[in-house]
Amino acid sequence: MSPAFSPGPGARRARRRRVRGAAAITLLVLAAACTERSITSPNEGSAPGSGAPTVEITIPADSMTVWRDTTYTGFATPGNVAFWIGAKTDSLESRPLLRIATIPDTLTIDSLAFVADTFRDAQLRLTYDTTDIVIPAGGTTFKAYVLNRSYDASRATWDQAADGQPWDSAGGELGPLLATLTLKPLGSDSVVNDTITGDSELPPDSLLKAWRASGGGHGIIVVPQDAGTRVRFIQAVLASNFDAVHGDSVRKLYQYFPASGQTFIYSPSPPAPSPSELRVGGVPAGRGYFEFLPPDSMEGYRLRGAQISRAELVFQPLGAPAAPFRLERAVTARLTALAADFFQLGPKTPVAGWSSAPTFSMDPDSLATGMPVRLDVTTLLRNWAATPADSTPQRIRLGLELLPDGQTLGYWSFGGVKAPADARPRLRLLVTPPVPFTVP
Repeated sequence: MSPAFSPGPGARRARRRRVRGAAAITLLVLAAACTERSITSPNEGSAPGSGAPTVEITIPADSMTVWRDTTYTGFATPGNVAFWIGAKTDSLESRPLLRIATIPDTLTIDSLAFVADTFRDAQLRLTYDTTDIVIPAGGTTFKAYVLNRSYDASRATWDQAADGQPWDSAGGELGPLLATLTLKPLGSDSVVNDTITGDSELPPDSLLKAWRASGGGHGIIVVPQDAGTRVRFIQAVLASNFDAVHGDSVRKLYQYFPASGQTFIYSPSPPAPSPSELRVGGVPAGRGYFEFLPPDSMEGYRLRGAQISRAELVFQPLGAPAAPFRLERAVTARLTALAADFFQLGPKTPVAGWSSAPTFSMDPDSLATGMPVRLDVTTLLRNWAATPADSTPQRIRLGLELLPDGQTLGYWSFGGVKAPADARPRLRLLVTPPVPFTVP
């Protein structure tokens, strides 16, 4: 990643700077020390010799020979991420769904098959992320209910249990109360232990045997009870003391049965990406895809055939998304190479191998200040510049994505080619144009 600089008003048009000899380079470095570091700063030693003109050029996306971009979503959904939000706030209602479908018929103990029988109790245990929690000062309560309608973990939403199957009431069809779980105020033992528990209000033996026979039944829904609650859950299990029987032998066991089919349903849904933004993150997860082809020449300088000392793409963050979809934590993202035309293949466009793909941090506090993201694409632009002048170069196709997708409910967007001029992507080059030789 290149050093930080702020392009200023000149970013709206191609800029050029002629560097002549060691004295001029020294002036550039001194100026950078007083204001901002130039693109030349990290690689002065790699610039061509002082006898050749070296220019710095900024090319806005709308000045490229080709620039197309879009956002695709759905790369991670509530049913396949590693967290589930339980929330009751002014801007978000969210309820986790899960099943207990891992209750065994038999267990092998000392090479003998024991029948799991007589479940004497049951306790729902939910583990949460202590770094991502907002609760009222007095603590908060969750109630877990058995669902009256089965759900599809990959399709369930706040309004429907599965495609074409709406809930009788939005937010899930609540059946009998299963358990009450209390999260104590911050700083208490419950936060240190990071797990809340609730004993089954229903007869455990008949309940667990019914779930075992039906693959978890309709499932369980966890409903926050107190306003001002937002908790990120990361694990769910059912614990039980039960008897395991083999003939006249009875073993008393205590085991955890992991949940499956976890997802969460929430309201409101995130807004669809606009044509002017490149969205990164969120659930469903978004990726910003773009392709470009620089002009062969710019401002009288030949770029094809030039020596590229450095090249970077600059993306301008847009304003923070409205609650509850503002990116909630710092995450790692990357620039990825695309192997085909994403306007034809859409979200199924294959990703090409790129062992040195640039990564970058998306910190919501930094993005909120408008700090641009700069990504080193020197190798890609050198390959483009080396394309013979009598051939047609391939378009450069790339994407912006979280590493991995589905880390956060929130997202952030960067300006695309249809954004206002000062928010559009731009390519910055430090180049030495080819020098023509005339033979007498």
